[in-house]
Amino acid sequence: MEKEKKPLYKKWWFWVIIVVVVVVIAAAASGGSSKQPSGPSAQSAAPSTQNSAPVSTETPPTEEPSEAPSNVFHAGDTLEAGDLNITYQECDPNWTGYNQYLGPQEGNKIIRAYFILENTGKGDKTCGSAEFSCYADGSACQAFYFSGDNDLPALETISSGRNVKGYIYFEVPEDAEFIELEYELNLWTSEKAIFIVE
Repeated sequence: MEKEKKPLYKKWWFWVIIVVVVVVIAAAASGGSSKQPSGPSAQSAAPSTQNSAPVSTETPPTEEPSEAPSNVFHAGDTLEAGDLNITYQECDPNWTGYNQYLGPQEGNKIIRAYFILENTGKGDKTCGSAEFSCYADGSACQAFYFSGDNDLPALETISSGRNVKGYIYFEVPEDAEFIELEYELNLWTSEKAIFIVE
């Protein structure tokens, strides 16, 4: 009597082949060589149609930073801050006109800057050298007191349309690479103007 043959789908090796084929197809679909090409050659490899918009491979241009922040000033600049105009007239980064007995400490030097503070408002305005501070390479520096005829007063009340002018002095390290003078524009908002010593 002849043995009855099993149908093909009931044989074990049939299912092994099916599993192997499914795994190979799944692997090919999810990775491997089916990756989309990128870069300049990607455009030539991809099919194109007449109606499609051109695809750009360039990254969008980033916004260029402004040349300098609006609160940074150099010698010769004038800042218009509400009812006060501050003119940064000049700066001497190595001033030596002090008395030899009352000079800076060892390893320090004196900088001297000339400012004109003009009241453009309708009422009186109090301003002066006490509203300036100095930083050398990010560290605070001490004011240097020199009793000269042309010094900017610590605080002076000036009438509308008038000004006060003179020199301010600070003691900074001789090897300081970046020196800034700051002026407190608004006590409540901590808004400051920065004057670069060059």
